[in-house]
Amino acid sequence: MEESTATRWDYKFVVVSLVCAIGAVAGSYMLWRDFNESGATGQGAPMGKVEHRESKVRRKTKSSYIWSNVQINESLYRKDSIQTAEGSAAAIRLKDGTLLEMGENSLVVLDEVGDLSLNFLRGQMVLRKTTGDTRVSVGRDGQAKIEELPIRLVKPRPLGRIFTSSLKPMDVRFEWELRDRDSSVATQSYRVEVSTEPEFRPGAIKQLESVASDARSASVKLPPGRYYWRVVSNGHSLTETGQFKIVSIEPIKTAWPNAGQKALSIGSERSLQFRWASVSQSENDETIEHFIEVSRDAQFSDLVRNEKIAAAAGAANIKGLDPGKYYWRVRTGAGDAGVFSRPQAFVVEQAQSIDLALSAPLNEQALARGKPVRFNWSSSALDAEYQWDFETLQGKSVFSRRLRSSSIEWKNPNPGFFRWKVSAFTASQKIAETQWRTLSVFEGDPIDLGFPSRGQKINYWEKPAEFEFEWSDDELLSSKSHAYVVELARDIDFKEISSSVRTSANRVSHRELQFTPGSYFWRVRIVDAENRTVKASEVGSFDYGPFPTLRAPASAQPDSGTVFNLLEQETEPTLTWAAVEGALGYEVTLTKAREQTAVLKKVTQETTLSLKSLEPGHYAWTVRTIDRVQRRGEPMIVHSLVITHGDPLPAPEALSPEVQ
Repeated sequence: MEESTATRWDYKFVVVSLVCAIGAVAGSYMLWRDFNESGATGQGAPMGKVEHRESKVRRKTKSSYIWSNVQINESLYRKDSIQTAEGSAAAIRLKDGTLLEMGENSLVVLDEVGDLSLNFLRGQMVLRKTTGDTRVSVGRDGQAKIEELPIRLVKPRPLGRIFTSSLKPMDVRFEWELRDRDSSVATQSYRVEVSTEPEFRPGAIKQLESVASDARSASVKLPPGRYYWRVVSNGHSLTETGQFKIVSIEPIKTAWPNAGQKALSIGSERSLQFRWASVSQSENDETIEHFIEVSRDAQFSDLVRNEKIAAAAGAANIKGLDPGKYYWRVRTGAGDAGVFSRPQAFVVEQAQSIDLALSAPLNEQALARGKPVRFNWSSSALDAEYQWDFETLQGKSVFSRRLRSSSIEWKNPNPGFFRWKVSAFTASQKIAETQWRTLSVFEGDPIDLGFPSRGQKINYWEKPAEFEFEWSDDELLSSKSHAYVVELARDIDFKEISSSVRTSANRVSHRELQFTPGSYFWRVRIVDAENRTVKASEVGSFDYGPFPTLRAPASAQPDSGTVFNLLEQETEPTLTWAAVEGALGYEVTLTKAREQTAVLKKVTQETTLSLKSLEPGHYAWTVRTIDRVQRRGEPMIVHSLVITHGDPLPAPEALSPEVQ
């Protein structure tokens, strides 16, 4: 009986295993088909295209299990599922000209649209046809509610972007049209609501613009940002919620070449690299384009190059520039808005070499064993091939690699002393080579820096502060052949050592290093009898010097533009400002508007000052703090005020021509 039961359990196990294996194979096949068959990208004639999209929008075909991100102008097919995430939206132009606008957290399956047979599964959508707009919303019960909208939003276009070259508010024109001019809506007065949130909470509404019943447009001043808008009447929305963005276009910051530098063009193609601060292009900025303009004159009237670039790359190569003097800039634009970077002058010289520099590890750096070491270098040629050579100090090769990238990793470093360099090649010809840089790999833990701690600020008032550099003691110092070396530098790479001292103790007075006030990086190395680094600390940093000047008062009264009428007000004009911690006094400066000479300059320990004896006029005033060593802080933002005796009395009215 027991054997029979065991046998049945064996059969069940075999059956379950077979079912699981078949399911795994089937699932694997379906996933393989998703990535390899044409059915994964849709079949038949396209139903439409993605005209606009905001943030995260995904698509899945009928036969697929995979959701993929939607791209602008991507073709969509019958039975494709389109899904928007939170804070996302999409505008899809269907083949019959209908525009399907999907709000956030929405899901729809594409189908024929003549009879609204689209499969609305979740969220809110708007169908915009030539005959009018229809709003579709799907509730929790899964039922679609269809509502004909009496007013259509025309401008700004759905999910549109309005570009500006300024951060200041700009005039935005809103336009709409009636679905049926004979309806009761045509006689109502409207209000345009613009909000920073789709829920139109009172605190998020930026503008309310009331317009007459016969109006079909309104203008509102808005700064850059994302907005939602609608047309309402008697508290009821007559339209869908439109969404648009005002995007401020900023000029790109150029990096190289600049300031009249000599740029070296490489090889027979005379390739020259241009670099700028990389721009992180979001999905919503696809319409912004960038071009490098190279001219022979500063007015850019004699262009020799006008090439489109990818701003996110941070660099681009331009070929064929003859030797000579040039100017370059980056033109950034979208729509009618455009800006230019600051023009930079440079000189092209033909050369057979490039700029090649080692970045990390630093020279004579000591690294703890057990952690991967990444070697990095920089190059002015993007198409060069590099050879990385790694040897012992005695010249025995450990590694030698040829690669296209400017980085390589040593995953399992061994203890010892080493050196490394990089060479650059183009067309099998060596065009640059660095000097050797040394490093060491040690066992155990690195030296732990104590004081100053990372980012420590050591400040004083009158007398320079006394302190000691401290770090953890190491057993290597039990050998008389080893010593600590403390080093200070202005740069984190320690390319130029500002000061250093050799010691056998794990502390040293700041006086021994003899450095002036400023910002510094510091480290401690253990060196052997041959002055080779056998162990090192991480790099610390600190600031040393007098306390910074005090900040300006955070607020002040009266507000700018305040008018004091001495005849009507019983109280005298008085200035007040917020106290600043640590301030022993305040310097108040009052000048007449448009004049440089101060009419009043007074030092007070109070946070208020009376102006009772001031004559009428327009004035500007500011306050600066005074610290314990009588230094003045930054001036407060300038405020304005007006002192007046009011308007003059009117002339007497003559009651009769006779002298009374």
